[in-house]
This record gives sequence, C-alpha cells and structure tokens, in this order.
Amino acid sequence: MIYVKLLRRRTWKAGRGVPSPARALPPGVRVNELNPKQEKDRMNRTRGMAKLAMAVAGVVALAACNGGDVTAPAADVVAFGSGSSGGAALARVRCELRQGRRSRISVDGNDLSPAGASFSARVRSGANTATAAAQAAVGDEVEFDFDSNPADIALGATAIARNFIQISAGPDVTGEILNAAGVVVATGAVDCRVR
Repeated sequence: MIYVKLLRRRTWKAGRGVPSPARALPPGVRVNELNPKQEKDRMNRTRGMAKLAMAVAGVVALAACNGGDVTAPAADVVAFGSGSSGGAALARVRCELRQGRRSRISVDGNDLSPAGASFSARVRSGANTATAAAQAAVGDEVEFDFDSNPADIALGATAIARNFIQISAGPDVTGEILNAAGVVVATGAVDCRVR
C-alpha cells in the first residue's frame, strides 16, 4: 500500500462558498491524515530511531578502531543502561540554562523494570551533583524535575542552584535513574540549551 499525506487546500468556487471536491487518488493509494499531535509524535519516534541508529553505528565504528574495546566513550554515546531485569531502560535528559538566572533539568525514565517500583534520579554537571527523592514509577515510567525557580520547587521540583549547569566541551549534564538499591539502571548525557 502507498500512503499519501493529504494537505487540504480549499479552493472556492465563485459565488457558491463551497470547497471543490478533492481530486481522485489512484487505486491502491490511501490517504494518511494525522492530527498535529500524531504527526509530532511520529516525527519524534522517527528522530529517536535515527539517533539510536547513529549511536549504534558510532559504537560499532569505535569498536573497530579500538580492536573491540568500547569501554570509556560508550557511556557518553549511548543513553541506555541495563534495567534490573536485563532489559534496556531509557533515560531522557533535557536541560536549559538561562545565563545567571535559572538552571532547569528534566530526567525521564522509560522501560523501567519492575513496573511500579521506586526510583530516584541523580544529575551531574561539572562538579555539581543533585539527587531527587525516590518516587514510585507509573507503569514503567518515572519523571524527575530539578529547578532553581522557587515556583517550580514549590510544585515538587528538586532544588538546584541557579548556576548548577556548567557548560563544557562534552555533555553539559548527565542524568541517571537509580533503582531502590541505588544501582544505576539508565543514564543519559546531553548538551543544554542556553538562553
């Protein structure tokens, strides 16, 4: 089957105010109409898979260059860790630095095991480290926020200093999801958005 994304254009007939009918599509062609949220989700999944493929290709290339040794740089390239059941857990880290005014970090865990268990998060930037209190996962997902804004702290974010995020040559922030035993089950490292 061939799928076509249909962009609706309205052409108005003079004096009637009625849109002209859509032109007929060839047999075997289906129209794929996605609302903006579905389209955005599809694009995010596509980008995520492309980034994963690039990370895997980088690890393979690194292994070829180092004679099979991928120990040191692999943690910075791949944002996956092994979950407590041996599966792959994912930590998505996002951060923003507003020069001299605010530091904001979000660490989201997905595919965590066991579902509904208690997890905590730890973030590092330069010499700065902060750890969020443990909370129960909703299914296999958990979210942690770190912020220097008093309003967000009052809403439950873990407090960090305004200058917590340190811009560096490598990733600016590393986020880790820890299980109840304190074992890191997922990690991710990113460069922060600076405003």
